[in-house]
Amino acid sequence: ASVLADNPTVYYRLNDPLSATNAGYPSGTFPVANNYGTLGASGNGVYQPGVAPGAAGPGYAGFGSDSHAVAINGWFGAVDVGGGNLPSALNPTNTAPMTVVTWFRGNPADSPGRFQEMVGHGDSSYRLAMSQTAADVHFNPGPGPELGFANPEDEITNGWALNDGNWHMAVGVSDGSTVSLYLDGLLAKSSNVVGGVNIAGSTNDLLLGGDSEYTYANFYSPNTIRNFDGQVAHVAFWTNALSAAQVQALFDAAEE
Repeated sequence: ASVLADNPTVYYRLNDPLSATNAGYPSGTFPVANNYGTLGASGNGVYQPGVAPGAAGPGYAGFGSDSHAVAINGWFGAVDVGGGNLPSALNPTNTAPMTVVTWFRGNPADSPGRFQEMVGHGDSSYRLAMSQTAADVHFNPGPGPELGFANPEDEITNGWALNDGNWHMAVGVSDGSTVSLYLDGLLAKSSNVVGGVNIAGSTNDLLLGGDSEYTYANFYSPNTIRNFDGQVAHVAFWTNALSAAQVQALFDAAEE
């Protein structure tokens, strides 16, 4: 209810149930990840093979007792949005404002070591990711700046070592001139961009739990595949920049 009150373009609770259809994908029909945002059914995604809807979701009281997520195996599969025809509202360009939110729970055994994306729309568009060096959360609105932590010491000293097997909320915000990363409701990193943010954009599909530019495995280069190893829930996207108070309110609503 708190997410919908801010009128997101897309909102995926990722609480769609696991069923025989999910498990088998007969006749190439992938089950639908329902969009509750203003785009309606045109913003629906699909659960690809390699993911498991119906996993346990965030346990905060605000999510209720029937909280679910999608589990992603880190190797292949994600929730695909667009199907080769991504709605233009999900492809910000130039200095267009945007906000992207996800709840995530990583697998400490699989990171650091490779770059993983909880929400990915390519190098020239937005992503929320976990780095290969310190498993720290990154946000990039487009070609830069990539907000993250300089080194493990920076991450740990500031209390943002979040690859601990617990649920956390990551929020990336760009208002066209300032880029901000919020973690668990609090501002973790921010940068003013001289001349304004310049997002090239991408017509590729949006992937929840991966990135459509990095979907093939290469033994010699682990970063050729960026699928997330863990669970993702409550992904939302806005075509406006949420304020710090709005971000905090989303996290507080979960904790109630």
